[in-house]
Amino acid sequence: MVGVSGELFADGSLDPERVRFLEDALGGESVSAYWLPDSTTPARATEAIGVLYRAIEGAAGNVTIEMGHFSRSGADYRLTGRVREVYGMEPRDVAFLPDRIELTTTMPKPGDLRCCPTGKARSIQLLAEPEEIPRLERPNAARA
Repeated sequence: MVGVSGELFADGSLDPERVRFLEDALGGESVSAYWLPDSTTPARATEAIGVLYRAIEGAAGNVTIEMGHFSRSGADYRLTGRVREVYGMEPRDVAFLPDRIELTTTMPKPGDLRCCPTGKARSIQLLAEPEEIPRLERPNAARA
């Protein structure tokens, strides 16, 4: 799967072309989508994490998460692997390190209402060989 070079708009929303690319690469129509590149300067980015939240039909507003690791060659991105067992909402603070990728998500703390999580968790993606499917470690209990 080869991607497009569209990026974020000034308000932080994703370019519709990027959303369509993520929907094609990760499967299905999204409720929300995130593109987390390794650089805030689009021309310098060489890899990214793409995240789709898709509605679960008949589940009253609940969503499922689809996530992939993408690498860039020239102007195009391609899906290099799926990332599984990701939990939480609002992925952010991605860090691309030599041996792993880390990101933060919002998670419910004990006592939080399901609608309104206030905790956060840091997930660690150990880098895999290209033929392996990347997996995020299950995050510890949500922290303040």
